[in-house]
Amino acid sequence: MVYIINYSTFVTNSPIMKFGYLLLLLLCFTLANGQVVISGKMTDLKNKPLRGASVSIKDSYDGSTTDSLGMFRFTTTEKGNMVLEATISGYTSYIKNITLEGKDIELNIQVKELITELNAVHAQKIFKANHKCKTII
Repeated sequence: MVYIINYSTFVTNSPIMKFGYLLLLLLCFTLANGQVVISGKMTDLKNKPLRGASVSIKDSYDGSTTDSLGMFRFTTTEKGNMVLEATISGYTSYIKNITLEGKDIELNIQVKELITELNAVHAQKIFKANHKCKTII
């Protein structure tokens, strides 16, 4: 079996093919339009970027982690009122109600460092002297 590939193989003047391409193009625009980009920067109160923080929409799989400059960016297909949560160890959590309605969202998140106090640990060992351990000095 031999296939002949020429110009008309890839370009067609058929109305059905033109309609198919138009339908595919509209489908791509529809899918792309349903996504919202959430981006921003996460810093502490001294404006130092926080890397490795988790930024996500609560109760969904959409989210990201911050890079070395504290920047994050992710897309979501969620709609309506949602809760955005940002967490990092050693800092307070950031929780904000957001409305996802097709517009991109940019946030500047500042969190406060948690100050934790450690209690002192007292270690004590009791030795019992017996006659076998005694030595004369």
